[in-house]
Amino acid sequence: MQKKLNFVVKVLRNILLIPVFFVISYLVPKQKKLILLGSNLGSRFIGNTKYLYLYLVEHDVKDLDYYWMTKNRKIYEKFKKQGLPVIFPYSLKGIWHVFRANYFVVEQSMQDVSGVAFTLGRFNVINLWHGVPIKKILFDNKDDQKGWFSYFMRKEWRQYKYIITKSKADIDFLKSGFRNESVVCLGYARDDILVKGEKKDIPSLDLSKYKTIFLYAPTFRDYYTDLVPFSESFLDKFNAFLKENNGIFLIKRHIADQNANRNIKLYKDYSNIVDITYSVDNLQEYLTSVDVLITDYSGIVFDFCLLNKPVIFYSYDYENYIDNCREMYYDYYQDMLGPFAKNEGELLRLATTLPEWFSNQEYQDKYKKFKDKFNYYQDGLSSQRLYNFIVKHL
Repeated sequence: MQKKLNFVVKVLRNILLIPVFFVISYLVPKQKKLILLGSNLGSRFIGNTKYLYLYLVEHDVKDLDYYWMTKNRKIYEKFKKQGLPVIFPYSLKGIWHVFRANYFVVEQSMQDVSGVAFTLGRFNVINLWHGVPIKKILFDNKDDQKGWFSYFMRKEWRQYKYIITKSKADIDFLKSGFRNESVVCLGYARDDILVKGEKKDIPSLDLSKYKTIFLYAPTFRDYYTDLVPFSESFLDKFNAFLKENNGIFLIKRHIADQNANRNIKLYKDYSNIVDITYSVDNLQEYLTSVDVLITDYSGIVFDFCLLNKPVIFYSYDYENYIDNCREMYYDYYQDMLGPFAKNEGELLRLATTLPEWFSNQEYQDKYKKFKDKFNYYQDGLSSQRLYNFIVKHL
């Protein structure tokens, strides 16, 4: 009961504040060099904005006055102790800086750096976005076209001065999804660490003792489904293979998946299968340690292919996903790289015969075309490009 009451109070407060903040946003002058960065609705330190922020810190830039905005007290206190530029948005200083900022630099929405009450008003946003879309997004997704969400998102997206992508192939899709023509191909800051081959150990796991590291990283499901990717029989067989061949299978569920605790089940403790969902927050930092990616309809494949390593597309619920979750921008079986596993048997076969298909020259040629199509820049300089772009457009 108390939670419901708190929610109602929060909604009413935002409704009252929106018109007030709208007026104030037009009265307060912008500070030309001030930019505010944030991610994941202000709760986490991840994504393209994270790596752009780290670039600004590491290069001690002087032509921008920048801050990381976080609603997470642990991140805020950690940054303060390290002497990093950080602001808590729900403070007088935070509110003042939101009004004064020349740009919000986000990767999901304005709420990465501010609250719902700032949705309308005079705010300039650069959205670095968080992935090349395979599945339809925003206004191209039929479920996002409904009700109050549609109304407020339309208002917010009008304030997006620029939307950043790393692939010219998806420019038109982003323009359509956002109903915004200002899409610019500059590359993703988070990909720089992949191009440079920077590795990071997964907490509590010594991956160096394994010959082959498999990772399963699926996208989310919009609705609950009884379909599961792995049966107990499959996991038993795959674990036996991994044990015999000194491999390990890591599972990382999507943070936004409503089925996170339902659709991926480990039926017992396995010696060579580990669920890292809650021990790994920012998966990007660990991709260089992975040897084989198994995914479904996730845009993670476009980042991972920069490493020139094997990818298996596991589409065990394709028809159900298209019918009940989201349609796709691409012809999945035609435009994606492959190989495709439509069931556990095919997945086990592909996972246990990697050298046979991955070393095939025809497949290697297809891999390169795929990588080049979805990664216009592969020089590890995307953070620098983004920084130069922002300075140029102050």
